[in-house]
Formats: sequence, C-alpha cells, structure tokens
Amino acid sequence: MSKIRIIAWRELLAIVRTKAFIIGLLMAPAFIVVGVLMAPSVSEDELAEATETIVIASADSDIADRVRAQLPLATIEFVDYPTLDTERRQALDARLVAGSLDLVLEIAPSVAPTREVEPAIAAAPAIALRTTTPTSSLPLALKRITRDLVQRARLTATGLTPGQVEQLSTKPTVSIVDPTVTPFLTMLLVFMTVLSGGTQLLNATIEEKQQRIAEVLLGSVSPEQLMAGKLLGAVSVALTMVAVYLTGGIAYASWAGYGELVDPIIVATIFVQVAIATLMFGALFVACGAASNDAKDAQAYLTPLMMLLTAPLFAGSAIMTSPNGPLAIALSLFPLSAPSVMPMRMSLSNSVPMWQPALSLISELMFTAALVWLAGRIFRVGLLAQGKRPSLRELWRWIRRA
Repeated sequence: MSKIRIIAWRELLAIVRTKAFIIGLLMAPAFIVVGVLMAPSVSEDELAEATETIVIASADSDIADRVRAQLPLATIEFVDYPTLDTERRQALDARLVAGSLDLVLEIAPSVAPTREVEPAIAAAPAIALRTTTPTSSLPLALKRITRDLVQRARLTATGLTPGQVEQLSTKPTVSIVDPTVTPFLTMLLVFMTVLSGGTQLLNATIEEKQQRIAEVLLGSVSPEQLMAGKLLGAVSVALTMVAVYLTGGIAYASWAGYGELVDPIIVATIFVQVAIATLMFGALFVACGAASNDAKDAQAYLTPLMMLLTAPLFAGSAIMTSPNGPLAIALSLFPLSAPSVMPMRMSLSNSVPMWQPALSLISELMFTAALVWLAGRIFRVGLLAQGKRPSLRELWRWIRRA
C-alpha cells in the first residue's frame, strides 16, 4: 500500500507542479471574467469623453439639453422633432452610412408633451436610435440615459417635487437567475476534470512505455501497484481541480447574495462522482496507453472513448428540458454517463427519488471495479509489449491470459 501511495503522490506532484496545469486551471475562470468585462457597458466618465457626432431630434429642448450635458465632448446637432420628415430622415441615414454621422437620437413629443403636435407625430415611437453600430456601447448607454431622463420629465410634468421625482426614479435592484446555468456548469465540470485527468494518464503511460521507464519501475513494483498509483494520482488531481473551481464558485455565489442556493448534498455528490468517473475513464485511458506504442496508435482507441465521454453533453439540452424524463433517468443510471448526468438532474429538480442516486452509485462502483480489473489485465501485458498495435482479438487474449 505504501508503494501505491508513493506512486500516487509522485503522479500528483508531477502534474500540479507544471505550468500547463496551472494555466489550464486558471483558463476557464479567466474566460468567464473576460466575457463579463467585454460586455458592452459605458461608465459616466467614458460618456464624458465620447467624441462622436450625434443628431438629437426632440420637441422638448430640456430633455435634449440634459442628453447634451452627458456628452460634453461630442458634436451635437439639434433638430426640432416636428421638422423631421421623411426626406430629412433619409438625409440623416445617408450620413450614417457615409460615416460622417455616428448616431441619431429621436425623442418623440409623446414621451413628455410640452406643446400641441400633430396626431401622426404624437403617435411616433417614444425613443428611437438610428445607427450603423446598434450593439456598440454608446447606443446602449444613450438608450438607458434617455429613458431615465424621459421618465423624470414625465414625473416632473405631473407636479411632483424634485425629491419625489428622485425617489420614484430610483430603480430597484433586479437579480436575474438562470436555473439552467448551475446544472450545465456541473456537467461541464465533471467532463473537464475527467478529460484532463484521462489524457494526462494516457500521455504519461505512452511516454513511460516508449522510453522504457516502465521496465525500470516494474523492477520495484508490480503492474497492479503501478496502475493503482497512477489512478489514485489522477483522482487526486481531479479532486484538486474540483475543489478549486467549487470553492471559487461558492465564494462568488455568497458574494453575489446566492449563498443560500448552494446545496451541500450536490457539492458532495460532485466530489464523489468526479472520483468515480476519473477511476472509470482513467482505467480506460491507462489501458489505451499500455496498448499503444505512440500517440498515433492511441488515436484509434480514443475515438470511441471520447464519444462515450461527450455523449451526456449532447443530451444536456433534453435533460434540462425534462430532468425526470425517460432519457434523463436512463442516462443517470447508465454507469458511463451517470457521473455527469446524476449531479445535473439533482441540481435541476428536487423531485429525484432517492433510490435513483443510490442505484446509480452502486452500479457505477460495480462497473468501475470490473473496468479497473479488465484494464489492469491489459496494462500488465501491454506495458512491456512492443511492435504493432494489438487488435481487439489480441486485447481479449491479453485479458484472458494475463
């Protein structure tokens, strides 16, 4: 047992100390942070520095002046809204296309009428933004600012005091919770950790076989001990990744005010399922590495393995739509897909019968034990075998005779 522990510790340190592991560990949260930071948004300071050319068409000069005040460096052209006919709009559109004009902001009299206007004009859309870059940050910011100013103008027109207008204009905090995000991230977390650990096991086994390191190791330990140490090392790496990601996710949820949504049972389930899945697929990856002479040979085995590993991802949409449907139940009880699907179902629905996670866990443990035993037979023979890649019939012969 001490030899297995030494091998597992060596495998763990050999992976977690590498720059590739650290970069890969930080890459996923980095992408999320970058995506949030790149979302279109403009602060008040950035608006004050905007230098675009903007036409403001409004029948209310007060609102137009307030918009102008938000853009002190921009080139502002004011147009009286009732004079904005079809011909003038076409001329402005031509300037937008030519690039001499960046944005046209139309504020119809209907938003806060201050004088009598024709019915056709009064029925026009309250606020319209005309631009060739509708998804850029400035149009989105102007839309928000103009809407707020219009709301304040309407409240002021009713005779409210400035204090009352300020109080009524204060927007409540709105929290948007997508119930499918956590289940999807749960499935993705299991997939990422298992794939990372499996590929590292495959590459390490092929490298040790090619460089004859395995022959030296087998002089001190048995093939079973070597394989057990490798698998336990891979499980340690996978659990380390899960601990880092879950700790960050729980910390963010608590900071954002969603700490009460964190379910300790689901967190514990993820740890258990990741450990089982890493043992299960890790055994397959180790067997593939032992049966291959190089990375090219391993590709023939990797294709079906990757199909088995990614299959739950393709069924994710159907599972989220119906977490207690026949497909979801079948995949959560099938040992190869259960590690990804069962935590996903438990985070989607509170009505998953307890016998299903229990039966799934039992089937996974039994299947994993059988798979590790079969992979160990292949590992025992294949680690010292040289020559051409063995066929399926030869692999079966190895299993029977090892």
